[in-house]
Amino acid sequence: MKKRTIILTLLAGLFLGTSAGMMWFKANYYSKNQKRVAQKDLFCSEERFVAVVINGKREEDALEEVVRGVLTQKYSNFKAYLVVDGSENVADSLPRKHHLSIVPQEGRSFEHALYEVVHELPSHSVVVVIDESEKIVSKTALSSINKYYSKDNVWCTYGQTPGLYAQPYSQGELLDATTTLQRVGPCITFLASLYKKIPMGELLRGISFAKKGYVRPVFACAQDHTYYIDEPLFEGEPYGDQQYSSIGTVIGKEEVENPTCDLVVFSYNRPLQLMALLESSTIHLHGVKKTFVLYRADEPYESAYEHLISVFPHVTFVRQSKTDPKKDFKQKLLKMAFSGTMSTSSHILFGVDDIIVKDDIDLEAALALQEKTHAHGVFLRLGKNIDYCYMLDVPQKIPQARSVSEGVYAYKFADGEADWRYPNTLDMTMYRKSDIEEAFLSMPYTNPSELETEWQERSNFDFVHRQKETFDGALVGLFYESSKVVNIPVNMVANMYGDNRSMNEYTPKELLDYFLKGYRIDLEKVKQVENHSCHAEIPLEFTQTSETTW
Repeated sequence: MKKRTIILTLLAGLFLGTSAGMMWFKANYYSKNQKRVAQKDLFCSEERFVAVVINGKREEDALEEVVRGVLTQKYSNFKAYLVVDGSENVADSLPRKHHLSIVPQEGRSFEHALYEVVHELPSHSVVVVIDESEKIVSKTALSSINKYYSKDNVWCTYGQTPGLYAQPYSQGELLDATTTLQRVGPCITFLASLYKKIPMGELLRGISFAKKGYVRPVFACAQDHTYYIDEPLFEGEPYGDQQYSSIGTVIGKEEVENPTCDLVVFSYNRPLQLMALLESSTIHLHGVKKTFVLYRADEPYESAYEHLISVFPHVTFVRQSKTDPKKDFKQKLLKMAFSGTMSTSSHILFGVDDIIVKDDIDLEAALALQEKTHAHGVFLRLGKNIDYCYMLDVPQKIPQARSVSEGVYAYKFADGEADWRYPNTLDMTMYRKSDIEEAFLSMPYTNPSELETEWQERSNFDFVHRQKETFDGALVGLFYESSKVVNIPVNMVANMYGDNRSMNEYTPKELLDYFLKGYRIDLEKVKQVENHSCHAEIPLEFTQTSETTW
């Protein structure tokens, strides 16, 4: 009995000891592990990602010194982007090359390359720009900059050239919005999210992005979220006087989440042409949420439009009044496009019935680019092939433009001629509703021609109206490498479109007869046609179907 008691006692002790040991081990292990995790999380939160964008326009030896100064920083969470043209081997002998990315300049300006680099960064990143006369003089420069961005109200920082100019500000002072930044020195730093809010028109200046064109709009957007750093972190030439402008604090502006677009088409006694537009839109226009047709139909054309309604059940047809169509045009358009009951999309694409979509268009990608650049519109009728204005019968220069994505460009309307100087059009251009609703509500118009004329007269090339905030900058449009649509001015319908030119190839009645007999415009003959004007005299070719409305 005693022997049994002793054995049980020993086993219990062993069990308790083992359990206590395991508990001690787990407690210490998890404590240390949690401490390591906590330290790691703290480290990541303290070391914000920093993107150092270097202008490589300098002698190779000097460039190597500049890049080496960045790569030897006592900071880990960063990457250097060297914008260079022809000196890619500068990185061969440098340390920490995994922190370096070569950005080929390929004939672009540094400002253009900077734009593309920043827009690929996470929005919470800090961007440090080292321009062609600047270099880092402190191995703790990025750590010091990071220290300032630990505060939520810091969106931008700048410094001065040591010993060159005595700034009247104390270190780390938050500047008010009316301050003139005299002889701003290197180096400008800013949040990527701030830079992404700058309208494209602020960065475009004629042939290229303005030289150091990022400086003024960055300050103008950051305003009293700008901090002055007095520490000797960089050397370089000052930028000269910088004055806050009227861009306003845009970093907090609400962006459209998941933007969508509806198509609104205007039509009058053109069922054959409207059929071609709706068919080609269905084939090539990807990402349209809803399609609407606001139409007039005189008595001979009514059955043709009824046939279209049956052929396109996904399209909402809204007919104007038979007795007084001028009176209800504006009313029906506003209800359709802006009331929020029929169209609920954030953007709208207008079209007229003698347009044909000739190439594929990804509207979702176009919407994203429009939000990214703050462009006034996406112009599907424009492209680098459009060098002639049909309506004025004159050649027109293709304005200088800058790539914002593969095959998509931005340009200033003020630099354009004829069709390129026409920001407000119903010819397949996509707009934000919030940008144009006020004009559509206040303008007098009774048909599409009057609407477009009145709207064009209100064009202002110098300012962008966005969410009731006026930005100081040029009005900017986006276009594709080659135009995506073509307007074939086959005929005129009464005086619907004023004194516009046309081919006068067929009368509306002749085309109606073709339609009723089952003839359709052959879209394959128009697909990817190389037109040199927005309106092109392309002879119509027809196919015949078994469908008729007789």
